[in-house]
Amino acid sequence: MNGPVIKGWCPGALRPMMSGDGLVVRIRPRGGRLTPEQAKGIAALSAQYGNGLIDLSARANVQLRGVTEATHAPLIEGLSRLGLIDETAEVESRRNIVVTPFWREGDGVQGIVR
Repeated sequence: MNGPVIKGWCPGALRPMMSGDGLVVRIRPRGGRLTPEQAKGIAALSAQYGNGLIDLSARANVQLRGVTEATHAPLIEGLSRLGLIDETAEVESRRNIVVTPFWREGDGVQGIVR
């Protein structure tokens, strides 16, 4: 029996992964939520430093595509100004967010994830 073939790692913002269209930079918003300002900022940064394509993953992550080695550092600076970058790649890789799809404003879930 053959084991699974590992092709890479789970990308993050600080540790992106190369794909066919450039680096994949995965952003893991705290609590699985973005402010309107963060969402607008991500869109602008994606257009400026990537290819403008943004993926939403099944686990509440946002992926920017088409980032190059040259544009990665300024992208991280921009994401940091938006409060979307963890202290280290190790911290970033440990956080896994699961949010109920039945969440409602005021139900107390927001306080639990902080």
